[in-house]
Amino acid sequence: MASRVRSALPARRRVRRRVGCLAAVTLLAALAGCSMPIDDAPSAVDAQPRNQAGRSTPPEPRFLETGHVFLVDDSRLVEVERVLPRGQGLEGMLDALARGPTGAEALDGFRSALPVGASSMDGVVAGRVATVALPAGFDELGLVDQVLALGQVVFTLTGYDGVRSVVFTDGQDSVVPVPSATGRLLNRPVDRSDYGSIAPR
Repeated sequence: MASRVRSALPARRRVRRRVGCLAAVTLLAALAGCSMPIDDAPSAVDAQPRNQAGRSTPPEPRFLETGHVFLVDDSRLVEVERVLPRGQGLEGMLDALARGPTGAEALDGFRSALPVGASSMDGVVAGRVATVALPAGFDELGLVDQVLALGQVVFTLTGYDGVRSVVFTDGQDSVVPVPSATGRLLNRPVDRSDYGSIAPR
């Protein structure tokens, strides 16, 4: 009887070893299935810096510059400051002007005499003269608002990079006569002196 017990012991140990090996193999297979996949090709990484909320961070100060545009305060022009992307030049000035007053400026009574759609204004600079296409709807403005709108553009652009006067076109390279502050039509480049009576105080 004792010999039978002794002969059964090695068999039990062999079964336990096999069970242990099978468990180890199963565990390794499970770990392999849970491992992170490895890509053969590199993946793109978003280089845009983001804050904790996931939003893109604003441009660094070295990419910005300060400019000035002119709005309307009652019946005269008023100068306000804008922060613009550096290097946009005339286009950046016209875009800033077309956006009109900020909420705080509107509460102070500032407005723009430019018509809705002024964001479509295009302009180029040659020497000291800027050429600007009148925005859609300009001819529908009253004379007072036409003068104020022209004054806004002239004062804004003549403060930019050596520009001294502005020529207005119909968008097809044809020069358009525009009224001065006195109401006289001028078929030539206009400057700040032509709108002196609405200049900022």
